[in-house]
Amino acid sequence: MARVLVAMLLIWSTTRCLWDGMSVLSAAEPLPLSDTLRASAAPKPGPNLIPANIEGDSMCVDCHRAEFAHLWSQWRDSEHGWIGYSRLLGDRATQLGESLGVDADRLTKDSVCIECHATPNLDFHGRMKPILGVACEACHNASGGEGGWLNMHAAYGPPGTRRVDESPEHFHDRKQESAKRGQLQSANIYALVRRCYDCHIVGDETLITKTDHQIEDRDFSNIVGQLTDEKIRHNFHLDQAVNAPVSTLWTDAHWHPERATNLEQSVTKRKKLYFVVAVLGRAETVLRLMAGVNDPTGDYAGDLGSLIDAGDLQDVLESIELSGAERDDVESLIKALEDLELEDTAGDLDEDESLSAEERRAILAVADRIELLGTNIATGGGDNLAEVVLP
Repeated sequence: MARVLVAMLLIWSTTRCLWDGMSVLSAAEPLPLSDTLRASAAPKPGPNLIPANIEGDSMCVDCHRAEFAHLWSQWRDSEHGWIGYSRLLGDRATQLGESLGVDADRLTKDSVCIECHATPNLDFHGRMKPILGVACEACHNASGGEGGWLNMHAAYGPPGTRRVDESPEHFHDRKQESAKRGQLQSANIYALVRRCYDCHIVGDETLITKTDHQIEDRDFSNIVGQLTDEKIRHNFHLDQAVNAPVSTLWTDAHWHPERATNLEQSVTKRKKLYFVVAVLGRAETVLRLMAGVNDPTGDYAGDLGSLIDAGDLQDVLESIELSGAERDDVESLIKALEDLELEDTAGDLDEDESLSAEERRAILAVADRIELLGTNIATGGGDNLAEVVLP
């Protein structure tokens, strides 16, 4: 039966049928802290994937077969699969499209909607043909194109080298290079969670001001529950029969024997990492969006301002064990965030009720500091999170 299932999966992946590409986040191995962060900028809506660089999940099946089985049994019928995509097909979607001046037949092809309800992709003729749902690369970044990460992220050395035979030096270089080429890896859970917010907080000001689309996915508030839900998690890479509660490569005995030895404790630490980086990633997302608003006095800016609370962020950060210098940095960060006064729409406005370039730079500077802090916390082992209380 197992052989039949594998054969069916391989045939399905080769023919790229209706559900081609709609898979899940592939597990990734630990990544040392990168020395480069995203340049300060207010983002465009959604993950901003380059359709031509999307390879599709059929390229992942050889190493992630259990994830494909999981696709059919769990992911397909989740909000990240057909259910989420189907929201572009109903009367409500048509009404939203009319408000935006988008024809119904474009909603599922080249509208802003497919950035989150699907995965932008091109067919063999270079025409837009979105993948129906949130595919692997929607979360881990497009893997193809010149200098893409697909071919190198699982090359453990010269041809024929097994994962367990990879040298520490090659491991380090492989992970660093894959990250530089754009791969979002589970070792830097901050980057992955931050990608979640690219969709779970709407970045399109027009969508909010011209329609009744909600600005934030309220069901995403319990991020620990979301990331550990059996329909979403897909941690089979080291044991194809078990969907582990957290990334198996993060607790891999080969590279992290101390985490594997104390597995239950490691799982708790990982969940605390999810929680902490979610709080930070949400704050960073809001700040970057705020810096890019067109109307600082409008509903969108006001809604964004209501999503961030310096006090809540401070409560979480105070529960983390930090050195004296790190604690000073955090206190300075909280002070800078409070000075922005985001709760009052978009802070101190100029006489023409706009955000000046200096004010926008100040908001982005705080976002950068939060990103750096979140990345440092996320690429650690969670040993300094003992006092963090999960919701």
